[in-house]
Amino acid sequence: MNNNIKLECVLIDNVDTNCYFLSDGNNAILIDAGGDGTELLEYVEKNNLNLNAVLLTHGHFDHIMGLTAINHKFPDVRIYAHINEKEVIENIKYNFSNKELDDSILHKILYKNDKDIINELGLQIKVLHTPGHTIGSCCYLIESMKVLFSGDTMFKKTFGRTDFPTGNLNQIIKSIAIDLMELDDDIDVFTGHMEKTNIAFERKNNSVVLHYNRDNKKKEI
Repeated sequence: MNNNIKLECVLIDNVDTNCYFLSDGNNAILIDAGGDGTELLEYVEKNNLNLNAVLLTHGHFDHIMGLTAINHKFPDVRIYAHINEKEVIENIKYNFSNKELDDSILHKILYKNDKDIINELGLQIKVLHTPGHTIGSCCYLIESMKVLFSGDTMFKKTFGRTDFPTGNLNQIIKSIAIDLMELDDDIDVFTGHMEKTNIAFERKNNSVVLHYNRDNKKKEI
């Protein structure tokens, strides 16, 4: 891991969402903005950080509702998401939020495509489109740090739900068993909920990968 960058998780207790800060001692970026933003801003203030950007793995309420408080405190903050997630972020019937995000937030979201590179904090962060949990779910890969932020696409030994609006089981199978398994074994995976894992472990233990490999082996026979 890059020794100049500090990675810490802030757990939003009421929804058990993992929100991750990457910081260099002065500036920070945040992966997912859960809760009402209180815990996240407390972390920023405690560590005397300027929050430069928020990267959204997807648009469900437990990953976006902290944006209102964050945007109020840091009006110049940059917000990123995958282009296919725009409808989920903007539609409360799809994201299960109790209120819509302000236009001041929606209009500033920088939508990215698969394999785009986001340059923040001196890092090159690759956007990996991994649909299935939602249509625009994505992971963020920082190859220089050997880390992947998987949101609710992949968890330790399992995967995110696909029965929500725009979810798709076949898509999440491809996202995990094919796309994410192309990554190097030594990539640590920081998930949207529960404990962290790594690609080597998931290659041998993830239920999606095991079933995919078993089904394809049967086809070959």
